[in-house]
Amino acid sequence: MEGLQLKNEFDYSDKDFWDISRLVTEHSGIELPESKKSLVYSRLVRRLRTLNIMRFSEYYELVKADLSKGNEQEFLTLINAITTNVTHLFREHHHFDHLKEHLKLLSQTQDKINIWSCAASIGAEPWSIAMVVHEFCKENPSCKVRIIASDIDSEVLKQAQKGVYEVNPENVKANPYLKKYLKLEKTEDSNSPLHHSLYKISDEIRPYMEFRQINLLHNWQKEFHSKFDFVFCRNVIIYFSKQTQKQLFEKITEIMNVGAYLYLGHSESLLGITDDFENQRQTTYKKVR
Repeated sequence: MEGLQLKNEFDYSDKDFWDISRLVTEHSGIELPESKKSLVYSRLVRRLRTLNIMRFSEYYELVKADLSKGNEQEFLTLINAITTNVTHLFREHHHFDHLKEHLKLLSQTQDKINIWSCAASIGAEPWSIAMVVHEFCKENPSCKVRIIASDIDSEVLKQAQKGVYEVNPENVKANPYLKKYLKLEKTEDSNSPLHHSLYKISDEIRPYMEFRQINLLHNWQKEFHSKFDFVFCRNVIIYFSKQTQKQLFEKITEIMNVGAYLYLGHSESLLGITDDFENQRQTTYKKVR
């Protein structure tokens, strides 16, 4: 009927949203402003159905109770639902071009290089890094490169470790890295409008990779015994408040070598956050102190 407003399937009040928002910020640093109210509802309804819960207030109490017992699994499921996990290999290709260029320069002065993908999600970013690294190491076998891929969510990291992605075969043919290091698992579904096929990351680039579960809000600096030469922190700080961003980059600065490079997402900037980096080119920063 025209003009009729549909009622939400689940009870969801302003209080429910703000309770969830505060819980998320407290335990992950991720900010959920009022503009995200509809997103939170739409992203969590499937989880409520799975748990046979009809009220968001009940779901909030469930997550809160689990956290008080030291059980983070449902909270991490919540985080995974409300954040966006991008599967695009070689997203923002200019960062990988810069990495390739500066791996060569750095290898002239050191024989060990460390790279961190600090919000690895389901692995598209670190596997893209690994493809570039493997090509470099074939030409520079005396240089040892280690890649650490981390995320807050252990389930997401399990997907990343599998390294299986849906990719358009035309994109694979067009990218020399993908052509070499993606192995066809399943041909495209003829009914799929995207014409994607299933590909798996080649075993030859897996030895470079180490996966770790890390909550960036926590104090994780002592987990690393060597400092990093490249840090990918892309599409992370858009979820954080300015104060949380400042705290995060105090820690990131601590575990990076002077002269190391930091990559941010296309809509992110260090303006007003830290003076320890100089902007080199588009969303690419160099640590200067």
